[in-house]
Order: sequence, then C-alpha cells, then structure tokens
Amino acid sequence: MASRWRYQVIVVVDIEDSGGDPGAARAALRRIVRAALTAAHVPAGDVPEPENRAAGGIWVLPDTVPKAALTGPFVAGLQERLRERAGLRLRVSLHAGEVTRDGRGRAGGALDIACRLVEARPLRAALRASGRAVLALAVSREWYDAVAGCIDPAACRQVPLTAEEPDEVAWIHLPGEDLPPEPGEPVPPGEERLRRVAARLDEFETVEVAARGHREHAAACFTRVPDVPDRATALWSALEDLTDRWESAADRAALESGVHDLERAAERALQQVQQAERQFGELLDERAELRGRLAVLHDADVAGDPTLAELYRRARESLWRAPCDLPAARAAVERYARRLRGVR
Repeated sequence: MASRWRYQVIVVVDIEDSGGDPGAARAALRRIVRAALTAAHVPAGDVPEPENRAAGGIWVLPDTVPKAALTGPFVAGLQERLRERAGLRLRVSLHAGEVTRDGRGRAGGALDIACRLVEARPLRAALRASGRAVLALAVSREWYDAVAGCIDPAACRQVPLTAEEPDEVAWIHLPGEDLPPEPGEPVPPGEERLRRVAARLDEFETVEVAARGHREHAAACFTRVPDVPDRATALWSALEDLTDRWESAADRAALESGVHDLERAAERALQQVQQAERQFGELLDERAELRGRLAVLHDADVAGDPTLAELYRRARESLWRAPCDLPAARAAVERYARRLRGVR
C-alpha cells in the first residue's frame, strides 16, 4: 500500500535544562505545550499525542493551524508558562512540509529539517549565552517568509542550518530578549547595557506598582494575602551606584559582573511579582469555585434539619464575608457536604 503524504505543520520542542528531574520535566513539557496551543486557539482535536524525542517531543498538526498563531500566541504562551516553572528552558522549532506515516511512526524530509532546526548549534549557543531567556526559537526560511510581520526582523538572526550546509539557513530568535553577540562580534558597550537595565527597571516598576494595587484589593477580600514588597527602589539605587562607579572607574571591565548581577536581580524580582499576581487570581478562582460548589450542594428539601441549616449558614457566611478566610471557608463547605451526604 502506497504511503499517504500530507502537508502538515511541525512543532519540535527540546528541553535545554530539565531543572534536575528529567521525568518531571518531560511531563511538564507536555502540559505546557498543550496549554500554549490552547492559548493559541488550536482546537483540542487538532492536537495529537507527541512523537517522543530523547529530550522533548514532536507535535505534527494539521495544515489548517495558522502559522501566525504558532509564531505569536503559541510561543508567547510557552514563554509565559516557562516563567512560572523555574529551571525549565526550551528550544523550539517551527516548520511545515510533507509528512507520512510508516511502521515506526511519522516520517519525511520535513520532519528531518524541523529536528535539525531545533538542534542547530547557533540556537543552542544563543540560549546558553543568554542569562534571562527561557526559550529559543528557530524557524525555517519558508516559515519565516510566510509569517512576515509576526517576528521583528531586527530581533532575529539568519544562521546556517548546519556547518556542513551553509546554503540551508534558519532564523533564530529569543522572544522578549536580545540575541547574544555572535562569536567575534563586539559586546555592547557598558553604557548601552546600563541603558537596557534602566529600561528593564522601568518595565518592572510599572508591573510592581500595578501588583501592589491588586494586592490592596485582594487584602480587602481575603486574609493571608502575600505581600508585594517595594523592590524597585533598591534596584534603582543599585543602578545609580553602578552608573556613578562606571563613570569614574579606570577599570570598567571590573564592573561588568555588577551589571550582570543587577540584570539577574531585576529578572528574579519580576518573576516574584508575577508569582504574587498569579496567587491573587488563584484566591479569586478558589472562592468562586467554593461558592459554586456550595450552590450545587444546597438542597432546600433537607433544610428542615437544624444542624444542616446551621452548617449551610456558616459556610455561606464564610464565603461572603470580607475579608474571607479561604481555608476556614473550605473547611466549612466540606463540613456541610459531609453532613448532607449523611442526611441523604
């Protein structure tokens, strides 16, 4: 029987750094990719189980999945979820072409190209050299041409697919980060790095101020709300100190490590604020889930039981009280549920 070839979209993802537990990292990778595909509005029915790779997986999708959706929302979704899971860094490649299925699984030259893209030495080197990037993306020439406008050309670099095939090229990109200089390329001057740190701190301060406002709202609604300390002030002070020392130092190279440390400190602070923001949302989600559960559980037919009525009253009151003690409210709903099961 002749093989049936289909033009399909190919996503290859390899784990650069597993964070210490390869098995857990591979399980997390599947959840992260599926969630990012959902965020890109790829129908669940179009997402097959991935083909296994030693360090990741291959997702072969129908050609109806828009390349722009994968280049933009999918990659952004991956990046967002990787920020939530410290230690996991990925290399991703995007390509499309004819794919068939043989006795061992999917096959075809397009798959070979997609795998060579994710293994390209310049892609590996760029991710290793970046202190902040959690994701490195490589796309084929055909893909890059098809999604013109989805990636800033100034943020990409054209590289040979392999050293042996200089005419076969790929485009690499570190979403949200600058590509490190190529070997032999001059390192950006210190003044430029300091300007970049200042721009990063501007972004962080905006996020931090917004998070503190959200924290005030959450504290009015809930007990035990995590704090959002003012880290921007200390970071700005450190930057001012570095700038002063830079202008007066005879050996500026000695301050490079200080600039690098400040960049990392700003990134850690941003991740902590983003984690606090997620916790605020989780509080609201849990309260809504408990309110919905209580509404489903409530049974007017057994309201004549005084004990049951009192347990329902306490559970409802705990969920609508401000500030709400969620652990206590959760326990109150569970007590009502247990009593209700006994009555029924």
